[in-house]
Amino acid sequence: MDNKVMIVPSASRLTESLRDIGYDIPTSIADLVDNSIEAKATEIWIDVEYIGIHSYISISDNGVGMSANEIDEALRYGSNSNYNEKSLGKFGLGLKTASLSHCKKITIASKNQYEEINTLCWDLDHINKSDKWEALKLSENEFNEIILERLNSNNGTVVVWENLDRILYKDEDSILTQREFAGICRQIEEHIGMVFHRFISGTNVPKVNIYINGNLIQAWDPFVVDEPCTKAIDTSILKFKDSSNSEINVKVRPYILPHESQFSSKQAHAKAAGPKKWNRQQGLYIYRNNRLIQSGGWNRLRAADEHTKLARLAIDFDSRADNAFQINISKMKVKIPNVIRGELLEIAKKVSAKANEVYRNKGDSKRPPQKAKLPPKKHPRKEPGLEIKTKPKKNSSTQILHSNKDLDNTIIKILDIIKQELSEEEYLLNKILSRLSNIDEIKKLQERGKNNE
Repeated sequence: MDNKVMIVPSASRLTESLRDIGYDIPTSIADLVDNSIEAKATEIWIDVEYIGIHSYISISDNGVGMSANEIDEALRYGSNSNYNEKSLGKFGLGLKTASLSHCKKITIASKNQYEEINTLCWDLDHINKSDKWEALKLSENEFNEIILERLNSNNGTVVVWENLDRILYKDEDSILTQREFAGICRQIEEHIGMVFHRFISGTNVPKVNIYINGNLIQAWDPFVVDEPCTKAIDTSILKFKDSSNSEINVKVRPYILPHESQFSSKQAHAKAAGPKKWNRQQGLYIYRNNRLIQSGGWNRLRAADEHTKLARLAIDFDSRADNAFQINISKMKVKIPNVIRGELLEIAKKVSAKANEVYRNKGDSKRPPQKAKLPPKKHPRKEPGLEIKTKPKKNSSTQILHSNKDLDNTIIKILDIIKQELSEEEYLLNKILSRLSNIDEIKKLQERGKNNE
């Protein structure tokens, strides 16, 4: 008697559920670019075409291509691909989950040196009707035009997203949707230029040209190593043993970016700010096999601060450390292993202190910080108009401002002191002055104080 039962998941339910893993469009495109780089592509084309309800997004490459059997495996959820320690892939889910997060139809077409063009398609409308794990083979007259355009004379692979139900969720022919498509192109370009900047520039890896709608994507280097005043700090190697007792090496290379006044141009400084801008781009840049997984943030090692925004640290590991860093399916999140957290914290402290020094001294490390001098007081007494009540009445303010004339004089003196104390911290000064500029708020405080007396 056979005591085993094969339980096959509902195709329609599972495919629909896996659409909500959390991919955004640029991250999904990056997942497909991973596959192209794995296929040894040197040219990758991303096409975002707006044609109303027939709009599509495609990712094509000139890699080695796939056979019909390899395409079947590529469309399998949890494919049996052989990943090594240098692979960019991990779970065998990325192609499907990344694509179907945004569309209801994904087609793979590929051509290698031994076979002509082979295709296979997941169509969620078909799966929802049949509730079966049935992929569809397409005839040549059913191909999207981009497939023949890319593969007629070259080997490689094309992935096409169609029926973009989660992108064309508004009126398909509205001006707003067309503008959104233009915005999607900019987001993709920015993200790909950042995530694959080492591949685009050929830094320690074979160079790859990536295009979006025919335009070559430029690399965004978070460490601006081409700027003469960027300071690269010595590399540290953090070592630990994984669950199988194998030694894992994590390379940490900190950088101190130049002060704004030291950049070669205003444009270079603006570009270095990054997609999330200066304060949110400080911190850790975590690379898995030279592919950027995390761009900025301190992972609870410390808080982001205006004075440390010039500190950026490159952290490199290969896929053997995936479990320790808890890489997720979309390759968007990592967790610092506790075993190296203490060492990394010490490095972060030192780098942050140096970044703070460059920020405060405007890049001149030899110039000591200049402490603002307070204006001398004419009389050794409290400033007029300010009464401090050590035992305030219930519900009353502890600081009550009296006459309007004295109030104005006090505000002027307070603002003068703030400006002098924060003269070299422009960002913080502007933020405080902006908050204090609403005199009406202070007047309301005065009225509340009078009413409570």
